[in-house]
Amino acid sequence: MNYKTKILLSVMTVLAGTLFNSCMDTTVNTDKPEILSFSLVDPANKTGLYSSVVFTVNTNETNSTIINLTDTLPYSVYTDTIKANFSILGSFVEYSKTDDNGDTKYLPFTNNATYLNFGNPIFFRVTSSSGIQREYLVTVRCHTENPDEIVWTNKTGVILPSQTEYLKGFTLNNKLFLVDASLNGSTITNNIYTSTDGKTFSKEASNLPAGKYHTITEYNGKLYLTGYMALNSTTGYYEAHPEVWISTDGLQWTKDNSAPAFTTIFKQVIAFHNKLFVMGGTGVFANATTDAEALYSNQLIETTSDNIYTFDGSTWTNTNFKTPAGMGQRFGSMFTLNNKIFNLSGETNDNSNLSIYASENGTYWKEINQSVIPYFNRFSALINSSAISYDNSILIFGGESDNITENTMLISSNEGYNFYTPELLSNNAYNFPDGIYKPRAGSIVLVDKSKRIWVIGGYSINESTHAKEYINEVWCGKLNKF
Repeated sequence: MNYKTKILLSVMTVLAGTLFNSCMDTTVNTDKPEILSFSLVDPANKTGLYSSVVFTVNTNETNSTIINLTDTLPYSVYTDTIKANFSILGSFVEYSKTDDNGDTKYLPFTNNATYLNFGNPIFFRVTSSSGIQREYLVTVRCHTENPDEIVWTNKTGVILPSQTEYLKGFTLNNKLFLVDASLNGSTITNNIYTSTDGKTFSKEASNLPAGKYHTITEYNGKLYLTGYMALNSTTGYYEAHPEVWISTDGLQWTKDNSAPAFTTIFKQVIAFHNKLFVMGGTGVFANATTDAEALYSNQLIETTSDNIYTFDGSTWTNTNFKTPAGMGQRFGSMFTLNNKIFNLSGETNDNSNLSIYASENGTYWKEINQSVIPYFNRFSALINSSAISYDNSILIFGGESDNITENTMLISSNEGYNFYTPELLSNNAYNFPDGIYKPRAGSIVLVDKSKRIWVIGGYSINESTHAKEYINEVWCGKLNKF
């Protein structure tokens, strides 16, 4: 009987279900021992965790290998207690193990029974009935990066075009836009700067209306300016300009003369349910020659606010609803999460507002009552914190309380009912590198189309002088799983 005939008979034996070792999936005597397939066994109640991983078997005369070519096992999976399955041409399989003295020996292996440590490659040896042996080096590859970790990069060497509280930012088509404002006598000058890497910013020509506190929001690939504050060069007084301007590139702007006759600026604006929602806002105080006079009077703010309007790309609609009195009317953080709109903090007529409101339709709002939450699970920075939604969570960056700037990132994974620092979550994977990231408030925090988080500028407060010290930094972070 020649060798080919032996192989044919062996395969027929396999098909007939006759196994030489009941512990093996397929065990066939041959003078050419071989591992035909290899798989890992799922732990209880975790179907597909291991068994879905595809391994490639390479058999040759010198160095046979078995490996999953892609990093398909999850990060932090316990590779030290995994069972495996082989199908073979041969009598039995053994695996190598090195003892504490450094001596390596082969031990019997049983399918779906022997627990192995695949943290490092393991040699397996298959033996034929005539004693011929072949070794395979089995490598189990896992993800080496935590998918739930944000990797932060400090854009070293960046020079922000402006380091004032008037610096505003937005994104369009994965490009960063920064708008600054400078005052020369009775003239306000704006400049727009763009960057694709967060490090090098280029000044661009633009016809953006001159002023401060521009509210700019992206909706369906266009940018909408929904109000700003300007200085009347004749009277020298600040005035509200509740106008709507539209841009397709962030540089050239066209006034929308079909927009409602709004009366307020500093609005809360968000794209939601394929519409642009425009709400809240306040006016400015009359005869104001400084920002403080325009924004505040005896530490109160102007309480006039417009109805909530929607825009579907062609038509503006008055919903005849207003935002609740306790909800921040300006300078809050508005974002969408879990098919809802959220408004975090912001200013009301008492100039301090620690609140979170949510709405499923943009018109009816419900407060998430922080007063019933243990203090250490609340957010505490009332002024100039920056909040976004990211990976089904709310992230709050820094802020200011009692002339102290916060170094804290707060995370809520239950729509604002509880907030935790990354440390309290037993997961420091979101936090900035220790000792590098300065406490700050007033940062521009943006999420672009590539799901990168940008933290731009901001200020810290000098503990001795209580003066604002502006921060010339840009940080970029992204979850590994994205």
